[in-house]
Amino acid sequence: MWTRILAAALGAALWLGALAGEWRVGEIPCCYVVYPTPDESPLAKVQEIYQAVTGLWLPPGVSLGELAAQWRANISPQLLPPSPERALVVLYDDLEEYWRDVNYFGVEGLFYYAVPDGVLEGPLGEFAQREPAATVLGCVTACCLYRPWEATLAHELTHMIQNLVGFEVPELGLDPDLLLEGMARWTEYALGYRGSTEWKLAREMAAIWVREVDDLSTAPLFVAYELGATLVGKLAERLPPPAILGLFSWGPKATGGASREGFLVAFREAYGEGWDAFLRGWLAGLRTAEISREGELLYEFRRKSIMLRASFLWPLLSPGEREEFLQLKEAFYNGTASEKELQWAEETLANAWAEPTDGILSALERRQGSLKYWVRIISGPAASAEVTRLNIVRLSSSPEEYVRAFVDLVNTYLVFRVPAAQAGGAPRP
Repeated sequence: MWTRILAAALGAALWLGALAGEWRVGEIPCCYVVYPTPDESPLAKVQEIYQAVTGLWLPPGVSLGELAAQWRANISPQLLPPSPERALVVLYDDLEEYWRDVNYFGVEGLFYYAVPDGVLEGPLGEFAQREPAATVLGCVTACCLYRPWEATLAHELTHMIQNLVGFEVPELGLDPDLLLEGMARWTEYALGYRGSTEWKLAREMAAIWVREVDDLSTAPLFVAYELGATLVGKLAERLPPPAILGLFSWGPKATGGASREGFLVAFREAYGEGWDAFLRGWLAGLRTAEISREGELLYEFRRKSIMLRASFLWPLLSPGEREEFLQLKEAFYNGTASEKELQWAEETLANAWAEPTDGILSALERRQGSLKYWVRIISGPAASAEVTRLNIVRLSSSPEEYVRAFVDLVNTYLVFRVPAAQAGGAPRP
């Protein structure tokens, strides 16, 4: 199962070899790396990040190749080719090209166990032509080379490790993303790819959510990563990372999924106290944390999905506005942004506009599938039907009306509404 993880995708991409020259393929001990021709090769940095992530989460002497081999333990070696030893890493240097190729707007990185059809065709075609016999552990993609990307790559490599160990969260009354994404986000901090100021603001975001909502069963994506990172950080105060990973690793031979009873026993033995007591201590620390204005601004920046909305309106933004949004993102995470800049972002997104040329219209239409996915997550199934109605607007109205309807839908339905706290209070508008 594991040795030909991407075989179908690579085989289907062979015909794309005519794109040679747009992509380079490098081979290092940990990975095959497909990347555009940059001023400086990323290969040494990829190897460094891979070693840092595996060194953080895996016990000494254990490799990802050995984890992959465990899934083949009950299959005769003669029936399968050799187990893969390398991952496939695909790096981009252009956001619009990246979003288009993964058909998943608003993201900076992804991990694939199996690459869907029609995704990453250019780089996979080049890889298939250069390495036709290659087998890989999985595929990690990240953007962009011209901006700090080390944290994104570390995050996605953590997901690869989770996949290989059979990571699963038992029924604990806890949103699984708090551990799945929390581990990956905490990795970014633990390895120094995000700084101490960002960690402080992440804790403040988590504290705001806990005080306003006090519900761990469902955490929206805008805060789940930070909330989960603080949970994993609390675990790491007492447990080494491989032990944390081991608590949620069920491996290829597990039957019936993750066991709540088995987890609770294992947790008490490893941590020295029960799971409920651990949660109370973690939440108590968040409830007493001081919250700065910078933390509140980052919370609002994330809650309002500023960068997600910008990704859908990217074709309508000028090059200067795009650069400003990218700089603003860094400023909000570093605690140097202001209320005025948040207001500028809101106004710019609300008034996004470009003449509806064929290229502009095509770029917006290309986004509708991904837009429907995000609207469903953020605003629910009924709201996602509004995206379908865009097709009617496109066919029955002028191009200008379609662009305006697209902009209005993005700005209406891609903003998280925070429920009232259990202790009372009104939802945020």
